[in-house]
Amino acid sequence: MKTKEIEYITQKDGRKVAVIVPIKEYEKLIEDIYDLGKIAERKREKEIEFEKFVERLKEDGLL
Repeated sequence: MKTKEIEYITQKDGRKVAVIVPIKEYEKLIEDIYDLGKIAERKREKEIEFEKFVERLKEDGLL
């Protein structure tokens, strides 16, 4: 992200209270947050062997 595209909203004392970013960057940030949430959920999943994983993909017609 180019820093010159970011704008800050400040209070009279100069304290930053909000930020304006281009919509494309905002959408990327939202997607990253979603992905991180999914990763956190999957940390609790039981691990399986690679061969079993590939077998399941084949059974589901994904491989």
